[in-house]
Amino acid sequence: MNAKIIGAAFAVTALLSASPALASKRDTARTTMAAAAAKIGMNDKVPMDGRAADIQARASAALAEARLQWSLSKEDKTIAAATEASALADLAAATQQKQAAQDEAHAQETALAPLPPAPVPQ
Repeated sequence: MNAKIIGAAFAVTALLSASPALASKRDTARTTMAAAAAKIGMNDKVPMDGRAADIQARASAALAEARLQWSLSKEDKTIAAATEASALADLAAATQQKQAAQDEAHAQETALAPLPPAPVPQ
């Protein structure tokens, strides 16, 4: 499921960042923010814990900063904060996916572990 979400987030990013070379900074800032918001929104649909949840919270904070900079008409700072939010959202998704794979591997190892020998009655 995480792979589908990550794939969808990359597709949204590709669509949103496909802008003309002469796009204004305001347009670039808006699309960069929208891409970050889409990734964060996708991640919010997947339960995250531990390190992934911390990274996701940092992504949300960076997006909030981007929105603040947008409201102040500071396009360069908006782009920088939104780019950070997007990268952190990617990292949160990858971290959660890695943790899920490790948890699954541990569960399989535990399930396949030999049972201790039964005590011999005396």
